[in-house]
Amino acid sequence: MSALDLMQPTIVKLEPAYTVPLIDKGTGPAVVMLHGAPEHRNEWQALVGLLQADFRCLAPDLPGFGNAQAPPPAYDFSIAAQVAFFDRWVAETLGNEPFILVAHDIGAIMGLAWAAQNPKQVRGLLVMNTVLHADFEWHTMARIWRSPILGRLFMLTLNRFAYRLAFGRDFPEVRPEQVE
Repeated sequence: MSALDLMQPTIVKLEPAYTVPLIDKGTGPAVVMLHGAPEHRNEWQALVGLLQADFRCLAPDLPGFGNAQAPPPAYDFSIAAQVAFFDRWVAETLGNEPFILVAHDIGAIMGLAWAAQNPKQVRGLLVMNTVLHADFEWHTMARIWRSPILGRLFMLTLNRFAYRLAFGRDFPEVRPEQVE
């Protein structure tokens, strides 16, 4: 199977009229993979390639990322909105089937909050590079990403230099070579 095969999305339609592209490959117990920012479902291509012989691998584009539609205006990127989105996605895609959750960065914020509310549906949990706590506040770049117009423009123009500059300003204790 080539990398291009993995990039062809399956589409899940959520009401009201919102479509979610995702990788849906393999058979067996389900493994759901939630990407970080500014990534998309293809962050998981290599892992899907390794697991699809034994697992059903599902990796959606989260709202506003990859080929996902821009979320509706009511979607404010709050943790509550993310959990509601993921809850609808899980219900439509897996129903009540338990699954292993693999989550990175902003995908883990959504995934952990959802898992805390649905522990019986989570067979296993792998979390990478994230934070989640009651008084969580988005960092400067994430607040920009959350704004409807400026966020879209920022994501369209984001490059390695801009990312290092913005990240370095918010996290001065991180050395430049660590941002790569």
